[in-house]
Amino acid sequence: MSRTGPRPVPLRDGPRLVAQAWLGSRLVLLLAAVAAAWVSGRSALQLLDNWDVQHFTAIARDGYVHRFDEAFFWGLPMLLRMGGLLGVPMELVGVALSVTGSAFAAWALYRLGGPRAGVVAAAAWLVAPTAVFTVVPYTESLFCAFAFWAW
Repeated sequence: MSRTGPRPVPLRDGPRLVAQAWLGSRLVLLLAAVAAAWVSGRSALQLLDNWDVQHFTAIARDGYVHRFDEAFFWGLPMLLRMGGLLGVPMELVGVALSVTGSAFAAWALYRLGGPRAGVVAAAAWLVAPTAVFTVVPYTESLFCAFAFWAW
C-alpha cells in the first residue's frame, strides 16, 4: 500500500525547522523594510520610529510627561533607555529586543506543541501578518516570549 500525503517531520528536525522559519521570516521582513526604505527615501531609523515606537522612545528619554503616556508600561522604555545610555540608538535596541523575543517565543511555541504540532505553531506565528510587530520596537515579542514560556 502506497503512502499518500506529506512525509511526517522526523522528531529530530523540529528545532532546525523552527530556527529556519525564524531566520527566514526575519530575512523576509528585513527585505520588506529595505524595499520600503528605498521606495520612500527614508532611513532605517525613520522607518522604525513610527506609531507607538515614538511613545516608547519619548518615555525612555523624558519619562512619563504626557497625560496619555500612562497607557504604556515601563518595561520596554526602561530597556530602551539602558541601551540609549550605552550610545546605541533606541530604535535599534528595540529591534534587537523584539527579534530576540520572537526567537524565544517561537521556541516556547515549539515546546508547547511538541515535535510536530510545535513546528507548525511556531512557523505559523513567525509568518503571520502580525509578525511585523515582532521586529520593530514594540512589546509584542517580549510579551509573547514571557507568556508562552509561562504556559
